[in-house]
Amino acid sequence: MKRAYILLTDSGGMQEEGPSLRKPVLVMRSVSERPEAVMAGSASLVGTDPETIVASVNRLLDDSELYRDMTSRENPFGDGTAAIRIVRFLGYKLGIEIPERRGLLTAGSTPCVANGQIDGFEKRFLRMPITNSHQ
Repeated sequence: MKRAYILLTDSGGMQEEGPSLRKPVLVMRSVSERPEAVMAGSASLVGTDPETIVASVNRLLDDSELYRDMTSRENPFGDGTAAIRIVRFLGYKLGIEIPERRGLLTAGSTPCVANGQIDGFEKRFLRMPITNSHQ
C-alpha cells in the first residue's frame, strides 16, 4: 500500500490505513462503514459501476490538485501516536523514567520527544488532573 499511488478498496481497514499513508482512497461501495475518511475528504465513495470507478481513477491521475487535496487532509483516525502518548503519560504518573532514545518512543519516523522536549499536546495532556469518581 505504501508504494501505491491510489487505493481502490471495499475494505474498511484500508479506508483507515489510506489516510495514514497519505494515499487517496476510492471506496468501491455506495455506503462506507468508515464515513470519517469520506467526510474528511481523504476517501471518496465511487460505487461499484466499473465505468464510474475507472473515471474516478482517471480523474485522480489527471487532476494533480484533486490528488494533492485528498492526500493532504488531516487523518480523521488520529496521528498514530496515541500509544506513545499513553506510555509517556503512565510513566510520568507512575514516576517511571521512559528512555528518550530515538526509535524507542516514536511513531513511524516522527519522534514523540525531540531534543528532550515533550510536544505541546503532551504538555497539555500531562497537566490534565486524574480524578477518581469512586473517591
